[in-house]
Amino acid sequence: LAYRVACVADRRFEGTFIKPDCHDWDIAAAALILSETGGALLEHDGSPARFNRQSPRHGLMIAADKDHIKPMLAVVAAHSIG
Repeated sequence: LAYRVACVADRRFEGTFIKPDCHDWDIAAAALILSETGGALLEHDGSPARFNRQSPRHGLMIAADKDHIKPMLAVVAAHSIG
């Protein structure tokens, strides 16, 4: 999981979906690397990923470079995923 997010940061992938039920410790480091390269890790509704909440579990997430965030969010919205 973190590897796929790192591949987005490395520009090997334009983006990836992250299935629900991942935990903070699965993605936090990769999210930092991605943000440093101009990409973003977002919740399915487009809000930034938040860590250190009461529950460490996340729902569907999107990791993408800045050019592919909107198209990936559109896929989620069009299919009522989330």
